[in-house]
Amino acid sequence: MQLEMSRVVDIEVTNRCNATCSFCPREKTPKQGFMDFEVFCKAVERIQEFDPNTKVFLTGLGEPMLHPRFLDCVKHLRANGLRPAFTTNASRLFRESSRDLLDAGLKHIDISISDLGDDYRKVYNLDYEVTRRNIADFMELNDGRCFVQVTIVKHAGNKDAIDDMMDYWRSVGVDYVRAIREINRGGSCSREYYFQGGEQYKNEAREVLEKAGLSTMCYLPFSSIFIGWNGNYYLCCMDWEKTVPVGNVIEHSIQQADELKWEFLQSPSAICNACSVNPVNDICEAMHEVDRGERGKFGVANRIKSLHASEHGEFSRAMAKAMRGGRPDAAGKK
Repeated sequence: MQLEMSRVVDIEVTNRCNATCSFCPREKTPKQGFMDFEVFCKAVERIQEFDPNTKVFLTGLGEPMLHPRFLDCVKHLRANGLRPAFTTNASRLFRESSRDLLDAGLKHIDISISDLGDDYRKVYNLDYEVTRRNIADFMELNDGRCFVQVTIVKHAGNKDAIDDMMDYWRSVGVDYVRAIREINRGGSCSREYYFQGGEQYKNEAREVLEKAGLSTMCYLPFSSIFIGWNGNYYLCCMDWEKTVPVGNVIEHSIQQADELKWEFLQSPSAICNACSVNPVNDICEAMHEVDRGERGKFGVANRIKSLHASEHGEFSRAMAKAMRGGRPDAAGKK
């Protein structure tokens, strides 16, 4: 019996990037490179044998449009019945590239842009006008063929500009704009979180999650199937430093990688204990913020409500259903 939940595959065609975002631990990435096209084709085979309806993003720790065969990757996904999607900083989304990608069948683009104007240049070390024009050209050429999303990361320097940025991107006609919390990439980011200061509230956080019917195990290793540029599966997309490989696409199926993930998660791990996405740490952080007056008295309850409505809630419900017939293995089988 499979876990009944939606899943996404991230194929990291490269972990190289041309931006130097202030909130990105770029210096922590290990050896950088481009995925061989033969490895990419094998990754696509693994996805098809797992579930040909799985969402696929050509996204990892870098800027995918740097890959010399990026357009070929999009064409290959489409030729094999998959819906091509990717996340980009749009700095290389030039008009000709936009036309080629749309003609190749691109179905979803997530543009990561968390600042405007001079602030953008300071944070990304890229030319804002080039990026803005690229996005405008893409929107002009799109004509409804591709879903366009803008993602804004809330970081220390833009907290007072979030509403203005969201209004701006809505005004230019993108389909969806979201603002997400900054995450610490499994502890790789230099930003300090309260939960990292010790064990205070950790047990209370576990009790709150369990009482709410939410798993204390993180959803991300199972909702996200992360394939690195070297062909290795990794625990999840938060493993910024590539410390937990769980097989590779040449020798292992996605189901086998799931088994290795499950085995790894049976014991406490340093990367999960340090990660801000970990639900225990997430609730623990909310408790610290309430204690410091940074959240209202219903801050924890509101965070629990958000988790119920998120992918973690879906994962928790799928786990509960699977475990009614016995403890599931990594593939969700009893």
